[in-house]
Formats: sequence, structure tokens, C-alpha cells
Amino acid sequence: MEMDEPNKQSSLEDFLSREFTFPAVDLYIERKFEQNGLLPLLEDQGIVPRVVNPNPFNPEGQEEAYDQWWEQHDEEFEAYDRRQSERILALKLVYVGTIIGHLKGKQLLAGRDLPRS
Repeated sequence: MEMDEPNKQSSLEDFLSREFTFPAVDLYIERKFEQNGLLPLLEDQGIVPRVVNPNPFNPEGQEEAYDQWWEQHDEEFEAYDRRQSERILALKLVYVGTIIGHLKGKQLLAGRDLPRS
């Protein structure tokens, strides 16, 4: 299932509210950046943090050992979970930026609709 693109009748806020309730939106956004070849660039530039699971066990096939390792490593779990949350937030912010750029980029680059001081 593909996410909708905002149209002229819907506001950006309405569009984002709808899209961020989309099941597995985090995976969708990450996959889109990966497919476009942008994810490595975003990671290399430090815009999206790289996160490596410190658990040496595979959650598929080694479920018991995987779960037990996490139970014995609370601090590592908390750090990993925090970094994952930071990554997800960064991906969402970049995604929102691409939507705004798509909708408003030409106007902003042309100097229209810019806030005046």
C-alpha cells in the first residue's frame, strides 16, 4: 500500500496526521529513503543516526537467547531503544522536510511566502 500524496484541497497538517497513523510508517519512510539511495547519505552526514543492535542473538531462530540477553542487559537496551527513537524522529523530520520542499520549495526558493522581519 502506497502513502497518499497531499493534494491542493488538503492541508499539510491533515496530510501528515493521516500519514503518520499509517501502519508501520517508520519502516515505510526508512525503506523509501533506502530505495532512493538517500539513507546512506543521511547517515554519513549524521542527519539520521546509525543504530546497531548490540544483541548478538538473532530474534528469528534464537528467540529465547535473544530475549534473555536483553533481560540481562538493561542499560544496553535503554541506550539502543533511545537511539532507535532518535533515528525514527530524524527520519520523520527529514520526510516532513521533503514533503514541505515538494509542496512549497519552488515558492520558497523564489522568495515568495517568506516570513518578513
